[in-house]
Amino acid sequence: MVTFGGVELPLVLEVEERNRKVFVEQAIPGASLAKRLVRGGFGREFMVRGLIRDDTQTKLLMHCNGANGSQAFVDSSLYGRAITAHGHAQHDTSTYKLGTASAKFDNDGDDYLEITNSVGFTDFGYDDFTIDMWLRFSALNTGVIISQYQGDQHNWALSLNQSDGTYKISWTVRYGDWWSPVDFERSLPSLQTNTWYHFAFVRSGADWYMFWNGSLLGSKHTYLKYMNYYNAPVTVASLGPYIVLRNVWFDEVRISRGVARWTSDFTPPDREYDVRVNDYKATVRSLADGTPRALDFQDGSSTVTCLMLDPVFRESGKPNQALYEVFFVQSA
Repeated sequence: MVTFGGVELPLVLEVEERNRKVFVEQAIPGASLAKRLVRGGFGREFMVRGLIRDDTQTKLLMHCNGANGSQAFVDSSLYGRAITAHGHAQHDTSTYKLGTASAKFDNDGDDYLEITNSVGFTDFGYDDFTIDMWLRFSALNTGVIISQYQGDQHNWALSLNQSDGTYKISWTVRYGDWWSPVDFERSLPSLQTNTWYHFAFVRSGADWYMFWNGSLLGSKHTYLKYMNYYNAPVTVASLGPYIVLRNVWFDEVRISRGVARWTSDFTPPDREYDVRVNDYKATVRSLADGTPRALDFQDGSSTVTCLMLDPVFRESGKPNQALYEVFFVQSA
């Protein structure tokens, strides 16, 4: 994986010498730097071909940008899911964390967003997944942050609750008439009005995590659970039309399936996520000649030519062959 536009995208590196492919490998998942030893002929040219694939694991991406007061919300993922605004849920250009606007939900108790569901969206099964967003409150209250509600006995939800003066976030799953042992909650270290907070909920195998401003809340919760598919919309700021979260702004709402984006403390993103690679650049260089070669991913792929000189080390008994370190890094 290589980080582009605030999101890690799959990266494949190929090295070719004299029209012969000598190296093909996908970069280490979670790494922003790909470094490999490449076998090649001493003094010969080699080509490094990088291919970055669009981020298909982001199933929903709401930048929440739009004209002030507009209720036309857009899913900027590759899937372009339909979003319906209820009540007075609308764009607010005066208060936002990233981009040019946020999603505002007032005190009326009927504001929420409804995202059309489809197969491949939230049928998590045993897959890893991540839900993350920015939140800001004008007045503290309790309610559901995001959910999928097919009925009282068929739903999942992330909710903001309060007990003994402490605000907590809870994860609940209902399927049939039982309460899931995967349910758990974590206390928030702080919650104030007019302050932006980044929240992330992550499943990695049997481990479940909550992060607040990039810091793990408490400890991970461990329980292996198959997530059933619910034939219902995903709703933001409510449980279906119920238990609405009020006086709140949302920004950069994302649901990712097939990837646990964080399993330890991290720095929250400082720019909007992206799912495409149309305008990103990178640099390939070898320790052999030390000269960087630019890779310009205007079309999602690029090829550069480097010269194998001053090898890292010669192979024993093969004076005309050597191994070289090839780096793939994002350019400034």
